[in-house]
Amino acid sequence: MISTLSWPLKSPFTAGYYGVLLVDLHEAILAYSLLSYGAGEAHLLNLCVRPDRQRQGLGRQLLEHMVDVANRLGADTLLLEVRVSNRAATQLYSNMGFNEVGLRENYYPAADNRREDAIVLAKALL
Repeated sequence: MISTLSWPLKSPFTAGYYGVLLVDLHEAILAYSLLSYGAGEAHLLNLCVRPDRQRQGLGRQLLEHMVDVANRLGADTLLLEVRVSNRAATQLYSNMGFNEVGLRENYYPAADNRREDAIVLAKALL
């Protein structure tokens, strides 16, 4: 069984941030996500699934939950960045209705002191 723990982060430094954990019965973290909201726009900052639990639908479950959170907050759009090399995540986002709206060059640190581009994706919300 998997439980979803959701919370608005309560601190003056984290106002407008919302986090979600997926945990198993032993309270081991399986996945987490963090979203910020402001000015009618939500930004998915992180969506991470433990490597040994990937490809089991947890990422989709978490993303669906975060889309719901963004909708409940009244966001018009949900934005995110993803590494160009992360094909599994890019496919998930595409399947969930996100569209490419830009590219951030050299956005992420990579191995050997290199940088990696980020694809900027957006989903219009209802």
